[in-house]
Amino acid sequence: MKKLLISLLLISLITMVGVFADDPHATLTLQTSIDAVTRIGITESAEVEYGDDNNAVVVEELFGDAGFSTATTIAYLHYETNDQVGMKVTMTATELAHGALEATYIPYTLTSFKDDETLTGTITAAGGEGSSLSGIIFTKAANVGLVTETQELKLLIPGNADDYPAGKYEATITFTLEAQ
Repeated sequence: MKKLLISLLLISLITMVGVFADDPHATLTLQTSIDAVTRIGITESAEVEYGDDNNAVVVEELFGDAGFSTATTIAYLHYETNDQVGMKVTMTATELAHGALEATYIPYTLTSFKDDETLTGTITAAGGEGSSLSGIIFTKAANVGLVTETQELKLLIPGNADDYPAGKYEATITFTLEAQ
């Protein structure tokens, strides 16, 4: 009888240990990484493109048949980012200065538009103190995903070629996309 009792106790103990050994939970872990995207490009058409071929536009004939006496589209600025802290896009310009004649400028105004109608920034290069050569054209405090924008750039130059001394004039406008 003792052997039977001991055998029953051992069988009960082994059965109970087996019941308590099973973990009633299962775990599924999901992980991913999203690469940071921060890119900017400038093109002559509204088609969004990025890469080495799309980081410079040169406008050479400022006084052609029509000229720029009315604001004329010269390029499109494209930028996108998924930076979690947000972004800021700025434009900075130099005067349209004569290469050989000191303090000789052609005044110009460069404006940026979103959706063909919303003015987002203006640079006025009037020569000397009348100039405003930098500005912020887009800010976003924090991103919840990929933000893609296109800005239309329009140039206005008053007068015509007869209003300015002969020579080569050059200006550079730089656009910068940075995390905030």
